[in-house]
Amino acid sequence: MNSAKTPTGKGSKGAVGLEKLNDRIRLNLPRQWFNGQQKRVSLGLSWTKENVTFAESLAKQMELDWLSGHFDLTLAKYLPSKKQQLNNVVDLPGKRAEMSLLELWDRWCEYRKNSGIKITTYKITYCVQYRNYIKDAEEAVGDDVIAQCNWLIENRGKTAVINALTQLSYAHNWGIKQGFVSSNPYEDLVTELKKSKAIIKGNKRDEDGHTTDDETDEENDRRAFSLDEVEAIINAYETSKTHSYYTPLVKFLFWTGCRSGEACALRWKHIKQGLSVVSFKDSYNSKIKTTGDTKTYTNRIFRIAEGGKLHKLLKQLESERLEPENSNELVFKGKTGKQVAWLNFFRTWKGAGGYKSMISELIEQGKVKQYLKPYATRHTFITYQINKGMSAHTVAALVGNSADVIWKHYFDEREKEIPAYDF
Repeated sequence: MNSAKTPTGKGSKGAVGLEKLNDRIRLNLPRQWFNGQQKRVSLGLSWTKENVTFAESLAKQMELDWLSGHFDLTLAKYLPSKKQQLNNVVDLPGKRAEMSLLELWDRWCEYRKNSGIKITTYKITYCVQYRNYIKDAEEAVGDDVIAQCNWLIENRGKTAVINALTQLSYAHNWGIKQGFVSSNPYEDLVTELKKSKAIIKGNKRDEDGHTTDDETDEENDRRAFSLDEVEAIINAYETSKTHSYYTPLVKFLFWTGCRSGEACALRWKHIKQGLSVVSFKDSYNSKIKTTGDTKTYTNRIFRIAEGGKLHKLLKQLESERLEPENSNELVFKGKTGKQVAWLNFFRTWKGAGGYKSMISELIEQGKVKQYLKPYATRHTFITYQINKGMSAHTVAALVGNSADVIWKHYFDEREKEIPAYDF
C-alpha cells in the first residue's frame, strides 16, 4: 500500500490532515471530533495539484466549521456538493468558478491570520462571530447584498455589522486580485452604511453575556454601581455558601478596574515589591482557553497603597497559596483550584445553568437598583477615582486606556455625587 503524507504530516492537534493513499487523496479528521475515534475520509480524487488545493480548502472549511459550531458530523455537507463543484471546474478548462461567499471568507480569514492579527481576534471575531453573521444572513435572505445588510442591522448590533461587512468588502477586493471573485458588491454599501445614522437594534448576547458588538458595546454602557451596591455585592459573594470562592476575584475587579481577562491571567510573578506593585501583562480568553497580550498590547503598572483593602486582600491570598515557591501560580482560581472559568462566574452573577443570579437577588432585596454586567466593575472603579479628584490621564494609565476613552465610554456622570472608594 502506497501511503504518503503532505509536508505538514498529520497536522497539528485539531487540524485536518491530508494523506496520499494509492495516489488518491484521503482526509484524516481529528480524533477529538469523534470522541477519540480516528475518522478517515477518501475524497475519491486523484493526487493532482488542483485536487490537493481543493482538498486543502475543504479541510480548512471543516476546521472553521468545527470552531464556529457548524461542523456536519455526517460529512454530507462537504463531500457531495464540494466534489460536484470541483467537477464543474475540471469540466470547464479556462473558466474559473467563483468562490461562494463563505469560501472566500474562509480564505480571507486564513490570509488575515498570517498577516499578524491576534489569535483571539482571528478565532473569535473572524472565524466565529463575523462568519456566523455572513452564514446567518445568507441563509435568511439569500445572496441579495442589500437584503443581507438590512437583515444584519435588524438582528445584530450595527457597529459589529459595519465591521464585519467592512472586512467582507476587503475580502472581495483581495479575492479579485487572487482571481477568486470578479467583483465587490459590498464596497459602496459599506461606505453608505458608515454614513448613515441608523439606530442599533436587537443586540444579541453570547453565552458569556457579551453583546455581539463585543467589548465595544460594554464600554458604551457607562453605568456604575454605587458604593452601597459594591459593598452589597461583595458581601453577597462573601457570605454565599456556594460561591464564596469568587469573593477575591469580585473584590479585585472592583478595586482595580482591570478587565476580567487580566485578572484571570494574573500570576504571583506579576506582583512585586511586597505586594505593592501589580504588573498587568497578560489576558486570558476563556472562550478559547488561551493567554495572550492585553487588549491594548501594552504592559501597565498598578501601584497599591500598603495597608489598604487591596493590599490586605493580596496578603490574605498570599498566605493561602498552595505552591508558595511557584511564581507561575495563578492568583485567582476557580472552585477546582484551576484557571477561573469566566462562564461559570458569569452564571453566578447573571443567573444561568442552574445558578441563581446573585445580582437579581440583591435587586429583590432592595440592595441593588438595577442589573449591570460584571464589566461594570471597571466603570465603577473609573467613575469613583475621577470623582475622588484623580485626573483622567492618571486613571487611564491605571486601567489601560486613553483619557479620551475614559470620558467617552467609562465615566458615569449620574454617579458624580457618590464619594470615591478608598482602596
